[in-house]
This record gives sequence, C-alpha cells and structure tokens, in this order.
Amino acid sequence: MRLSAFTDYSIRLLIYLAAAPTSMARIKDVSDAYNISRNHLMKVASHLNRAGFITTQRGPGGGLKLAREASEINLSDVVMATEEEWVMAECFTCNNQCVITPWCKSRCVLTEALSAFHEVLFAYTLEQMVESRSELIHALDLGAGCEATGDRPA
Repeated sequence: MRLSAFTDYSIRLLIYLAAAPTSMARIKDVSDAYNISRNHLMKVASHLNRAGFITTQRGPGGGLKLAREASEINLSDVVMATEEEWVMAECFTCNNQCVITPWCKSRCVLTEALSAFHEVLFAYTLEQMVESRSELIHALDLGAGCEATGDRPA
C-alpha cells in the first residue's frame, strides 16, 4: 500500500507548521524546504484548511498556521481526510470481476490489514512526529532562533 503524494505533502506541511507552531509559514518557504511545487502545496493547504487542520491568513504577515495544538491532531484523521479511496484490490470495487471472490479470503485479510494500519496511525499525533523539533528546525532551515522560542525569524 502506498499513500498518495497529496497525503504525503499534507503530513509534511503539518510537520513544518508543528516544528515552529507560534508563527505563520508562507507557502513559498514550505515549498522551498521540501522542494514541492507551490501550486500543488496551495491545493494541499486549501484542503487542510477546509478540513480544519490549519488556518490561513492572506496579506502581509499572513500565511499558514495549525488550527489547533499538534497534540490534538491525530495522524489517522489526517490520512482519512486526504486519501480519496482505500481500494486495495479488485474485490473492493463495485465492478469486481474476480471469479473467485465468493470463496477467496483476500478481502477479509486485506480489510484486517487496513484496520491495523489505521490503528497504528491512530496511536500517533502530530506532536509525536515533531519530537525532534530542533533537528527538524535545522533540516527545514527555519532559523536559529526557533529552538528556544518556537518562532521563525522575521
């Protein structure tokens, strides 16, 4: 199973915001840090805003910010809000043409595996993803003052 690029970028954007949660981030800075297309990242940010994970503010001094504490953002919720479908095999589709479906246990096994996947994601919050905050700040080039204050440099 592979998560979509959209979900991957959503998680990365949230990690970026959680690494220095007290200030606004610009799409340009996040795009540069991860080498992700600004246009694609704008779509991700718009979706995360509509889903209630981030807030956005236009104009000078504007940008993106977490809508709530990182400890309140569960990874399972993010993945569920960003993945469009969970079709793991043909037998999960409405147009299933597999001739052995009535006797095959694949669907049951894959459903159990998917459930376990979600249980693991449910066990983690965004806060746990940024436990190495100082290393993330350095890797994302958020500036030297972020470690102590949580703020990005102006």
